[in-house]
Amino acid sequence: MDRDRLVIVQHHRVGWPTPSARYKRMFTSPALLAFQVRLLRAAGYRFSTLQDALEARGKRAVMTFDDGYRDNADAGAIVLGPLGVPATVFVVSSDVGRAQVQWEESGDRLHGDLMNWDDLRRLADRGWEVGSHGHRHVHLARYTPDEQAEVVRLGRESIERALGVTPRSFAYPYGSFGDATVDAVRRAGFDCAVTVVRGANHPGADPYRLRRQPGGGRRARHFAASLRLLL
Repeated sequence: MDRDRLVIVQHHRVGWPTPSARYKRMFTSPALLAFQVRLLRAAGYRFSTLQDALEARGKRAVMTFDDGYRDNADAGAIVLGPLGVPATVFVVSSDVGRAQVQWEESGDRLHGDLMNWDDLRRLADRGWEVGSHGHRHVHLARYTPDEQAEVVRLGRESIERALGVTPRSFAYPYGSFGDATVDAVRRAGFDCAVTVVRGANHPGADPYRLRRQPGGGRRARHFAASLRLLL
């Protein structure tokens, strides 16, 4: 196995899906989250935020959470805190603090509560990284280059204004991006961006097209599937 390898695990929510959830693997049970940490550690991986991982070498692992759901600050931090694992959370800046959010372009009927700025501040104090998921949760590649640039820029500025920290990492909402999206993210001043393309990252990987492995689930087969994180 490569000695210089970055594994980025993608999560959304921590807990168990409700019957109305269309995409049930958006939920990760606390037990599965802890199992993945122990599995990667046993294989020699060191955990950090995405920014710290990009500045390091060796076998690194990063837990990421898209959207900024409230359960990340509750159940997620409860699992990861005692394990000494910081994470990177990507927030939709215009929706921070909203309750019962449902994004029109998601195709899901599920509603969820999002963290507010105080929640994010507390996570940052615990060593978590707050990255951007854009100012709106949209398929960026469906929009004009100017519209994409505005969504990307406003997301960065809103987080910086609210937290006093400039976000350096970006996650493409729905994994939707093209060359114009990458250009907008780079010009906005972000150092990197993550996709939903599966796989690990090796030396020389494009920092604006970083791969991630899905980590959601709760059943025995999802625990078994976590072994793919090591491949």
